[in-house]
Amino acid sequence: MAKLFSGLIENCYDSHVHWLGTGQFASRIRLHELRNPERDLPLLSISPTQKNRPWLVGFGWDQNLFMDDDSAGAANKKFPTHETLDRYFADKPVYFLRIDGHAAWVNRRALELAGLWRKNPEVPAGGAILLKADGYPTGVVLDHALQLFEKLLPKASAIQVKADLLEAQNIFLRAGFTHIRDMSCDDLQWAAACELEAQGQLNLAVEQFFSADDPITFDEQLRKAVAHRAERAHTPQALLQVAGVKVYLDGALGSEGAWLSQAYQTSQSSALANAANFGLQLLTPEALQDFIEKAWLKEMPIAIHTIGDEAAHCAVTSALKIREQKGLNGVLHLEHAELLRPETIALMPRLKVTCHMQPCHFLSDRRWLKEKLGPLARHAFQWRALEQSSVNIAMGSDSPIEPPSLQRNIDAVALAADEGLLAPQTSISKCHAHPNHQWAPKTRTRFEDGAAAEVWFRGDKII
Repeated sequence: MAKLFSGLIENCYDSHVHWLGTGQFASRIRLHELRNPERDLPLLSISPTQKNRPWLVGFGWDQNLFMDDDSAGAANKKFPTHETLDRYFADKPVYFLRIDGHAAWVNRRALELAGLWRKNPEVPAGGAILLKADGYPTGVVLDHALQLFEKLLPKASAIQVKADLLEAQNIFLRAGFTHIRDMSCDDLQWAAACELEAQGQLNLAVEQFFSADDPITFDEQLRKAVAHRAERAHTPQALLQVAGVKVYLDGALGSEGAWLSQAYQTSQSSALANAANFGLQLLTPEALQDFIEKAWLKEMPIAIHTIGDEAAHCAVTSALKIREQKGLNGVLHLEHAELLRPETIALMPRLKVTCHMQPCHFLSDRRWLKEKLGPLARHAFQWRALEQSSVNIAMGSDSPIEPPSLQRNIDAVALAADEGLLAPQTSISKCHAHPNHQWAPKTRTRFEDGAAAEVWFRGDKII
């Protein structure tokens, strides 16, 4: 375990969060402690408010933590099925997000409402619907297939969005973070956040990325980002700033949707069509190049979700093609960059690229990395190699996927070093300081024994 951090950080920065989701998920049914669904589901803490909503919505299950309910307590690690949910929640649709946010566990009622309760249902591009031997859904869906359910969930009101943003703000400030880079903005959130700032309720400096979760929406999200950036062109000290647009190129490792160059070693995803599962490629290289070109023509940074090594390589080579063929060299952000091959890292210095990494994911993923990835595991968490290649690194939490915590990232890097991964030479605390100290000046956090003891924001002590 690393030494508990004590010291001051100016403009303490989490470089990858989901601001609204952090507030929303705080009020959802918590599934983080599920170890045996059959045994634990009846014991879930579900408030009367949650019970009265039209859908039961939860977050946090991880099949890698499931155990058989026997004396040996053997690891199970199998994806759950709708039958288990049906036994306890037959009459109400259930939508339980996996801890990585890239898979959902649903019951039969939810599958019926989404039009998927039939043999071999049509799979949306960039998604997967896991199937049983008889061709019916198992109850687990991945990536773009989640949209079939999310469009059915009740929409949050503007008042609720503001309340959730404030709840998340409190979570970040208690953890010591005064600056965040939010990856999930849309028009409703932007309007709510602007109201909070105008009303003097915003005590965070926020970089907003407008996210095209569905690639069909990219042009519209880019247009909005450009328009809102123009609105704030003359207020560089505003707490709320447009920082770019975001797209997804693959899924996540834990749900076996990250796009790999070699097949997963222990895939459960029989419905991903092939005997060998390489994960999900959510965009073609041509579509990605089109998005990069459009963003850079507007001088808008683009962030690309890339967890698998093949996704990262595709993102970098696509950006290089736009640089070489179109003469553009805009700002590129690689989100997560958990698996990077040496040949990918070698190309990065030719680009204006920053890798936004979350060391805390090592604490969660280390249990199964080698089991799932085999030889590819040696390319995980390459912060030292990036540093040696003079590639910018910023660090964050991916909240609410992981709790925002400076100490967790310090602990993760130390543990990774103990297990053979070279630590960066730059201190983790420096990787958590926003580079622009003039944005929200007189802002600092004093940490004591790993926790935020005092927080000053623009000169005012708020914690």
